[in-house]
Amino acid sequence: MDILAWVNKPVIVLLNQMGEARPPEEEKAEVELWGDYLKPYSFVKAVMPMDAFARCWVQEYELWKEIESCLSDADKPTFASLHATWIRQKQALYASSLEAMAAYMVKVANDKEVLASQSLIDRLRSIGRSLGFIKKDLHGAMEDAQVALSTRAADWLCTLTQRLININGLEGSGTKAEILRRMRSDWETQATIDPKAASLLGAVAGGAVSGIAADIATGGATLGLGALGGAIVGALGGAGAAAAYNVQKGHKENIITWSPASMEGFLLDTVLLYLAVAHFGRGRGQWEDSESPAFWKKLAEDIIKAQNIDFKALKEKAADADQLRGEYTKILDKTLREIFKSLYGVTI
Repeated sequence: MDILAWVNKPVIVLLNQMGEARPPEEEKAEVELWGDYLKPYSFVKAVMPMDAFARCWVQEYELWKEIESCLSDADKPTFASLHATWIRQKQALYASSLEAMAAYMVKVANDKEVLASQSLIDRLRSIGRSLGFIKKDLHGAMEDAQVALSTRAADWLCTLTQRLININGLEGSGTKAEILRRMRSDWETQATIDPKAASLLGAVAGGAVSGIAADIATGGATLGLGALGGAIVGALGGAGAAAAYNVQKGHKENIITWSPASMEGFLLDTVLLYLAVAHFGRGRGQWEDSESPAFWKKLAEDIIKAQNIDFKALKEKAADADQLRGEYTKILDKTLREIFKSLYGVTI
């Protein structure tokens, strides 16, 4: 410190290798301890965290601000030009990252698997498996479709990871994340009704039943047998009602897709992936996937939940993939900006 005093220049102290990411209040407390320790040295103008292993580019906004406060008026115009160039570069990288993440979300949202129409017996067996009365068949059509969806989602997440690594100037490669964990509970199936099975169902039900709705859970899936559009089952007969449902809904087959709950999970995973990439300091070497800090996840979950996103309506209202990508871009941007504001008090 004596040498720095002899130099007689303003000093900004950057705290490096502060350990694992911690909640803002804990990191702030440590920075304040260092600030108190360095108070006797009047040439120290600021103390701030800038970890070579775990800093985020957003924190550099504050570094530029502190540097500017140390400059003479004569140097500030040149500095302002450099600062503006830096902001343009970072915003361009951020925009590219948002585009890549939104494209991933659209792929997952639009993905589907087509199943053969299930007979009434198949549906009853599905119910039995979901309730534990029948041993689950891990090689059935539903399970095969779930595996196919999960495999593609994992591949796309791996590709997204690589894309974010490249965009943000890191080294290394992405690996498949733990995405198959959702297989048991996050499916949604838009199901047709087999006319022969529906005839039997209509015979059993009988009478004038308007606006029939029957949702059957299969491993957490919503198998929409319902919303027959006010068809009178007893009058039309089961087969007629099934035909009306299929034509009205535009389904000629059973379609399995990711459920809204699952899409919320994918959004959370995408946000956490970006935070991990954005905080991966070059001092750590090649990219390595790791578990996100618990407080990141809690913060991201709260911000996403507060938006009350209707993922089903989002998809239905979008005219095409480009419009849906635009909607996801806005959601991701809003979420990340709020996270950065909460973590670092910075508006990007």
